[in-house]
Amino acid sequence: MICIKLFDKPPAIGELSGALGTSHQNVKQMLLKLEKGGYIKLFPDFKDRRKQRVMISEKGIAFDRKYAEPSREFMEQLFSGIDTEELKVTVKTMMKLDSNLKEMQE
Repeated sequence: MICIKLFDKPPAIGELSGALGTSHQNVKQMLLKLEKGGYIKLFPDFKDRRKQRVMISEKGIAFDRKYAEPSREFMEQLFSGIDTEELKVTVKTMMKLDSNLKEMQE
C-alpha cells in the first residue's frame, strides 16, 4: 500500500511491479490478497481496459491513518543506511523466496 501512495494517480499493476522490481504476477497476487481484505480496489483503466489500476479503499485509508506514524518510525529505523538499489534487490529477493516457498508447498 505504501508503493501505491508513491504515485500521483492510481497506478497500473505494471507500474507497481516496476516500482517494486518484481513480476506482474507477484504484484497481482499481493494485490488480490489486499483486495480480499478490503484494503484496495482494482479497476480497469478508462483508456485501456486491458490494464488494471489500483487504489486504496476507505478501509485501507483508515488502516494507514491508524498505523502511519508507528510504521514510519519503524521503517525509518529498519531501513536506516540502506540505499534504493539495495532495497530493490532486497524486495526482489523476498518476492523470489515467497514464490519458491509457494512452489515447495505444491
